[in-house]
Amino acid sequence: MSRRFGRRIAKRVFEKILNRLSTQWENSRNFRMSCNLLIIIFIYTQSSSTTFSPRLATVYYQPLATDRLFSVPTTALRAGPPGFDDELPVTLIGRKSSQGIGLSVDPRDDSIIFSPLTETAIAIWQPQTNAQRILAYSPELIQFAAEVRWVERDSGNIWALTTRFQKFFKKQVDPTDLNLRILRIRPENVVPRPIYPLRHFNVPAHPSFYNRTLSYF
Repeated sequence: MSRRFGRRIAKRVFEKILNRLSTQWENSRNFRMSCNLLIIIFIYTQSSSTTFSPRLATVYYQPLATDRLFSVPTTALRAGPPGFDDELPVTLIGRKSSQGIGLSVDPRDDSIIFSPLTETAIAIWQPQTNAQRILAYSPELIQFAAEVRWVERDSGNIWALTTRFQKFFKKQVDPTDLNLRILRIRPENVVPRPIYPLRHFNVPAHPSFYNRTLSYF
């Protein structure tokens, strides 16, 4: 998916998401102007939060400011601009344990790979079966996963770009530290565990949520 096409998709989907999340302010002109500005900023800075499932012909999308994960069929996106009163068929498919920008799809089974910010982990979720597990956890190495990718040419291993974003934000960057990291994760080495990175199903937290993953990089 090209960046330009991704931006077009992001704009249309994000507009629909804003409409769904803010119906009580539909008649507020100032609010709509603020939303339009937010859309522009979001498209040019967070377009990597869009990913695509070829087999399901579905685009997944997550705004950084929310813990919600949305989907929209590609048929709707290819049909051209919707009418004035028509709605883009955006579906809320789940809620994560926290916000996060890293998002990818494993095309072998259409599992969604994501990284919740507060969990300092990379997790995988199969929407059709609700199977979930943590692929990697590390408070030191996965503090802010800006990019997560399933790489076919690397035998399906997962690559992630993580940063110490909180250091940049607080202006506490130490040039002697590793502030940007590229991680290679081998999912087949991780023992599957019943974890619950999605809050949408209201499943209680598992007592072994944080262990037995740190060494599998």
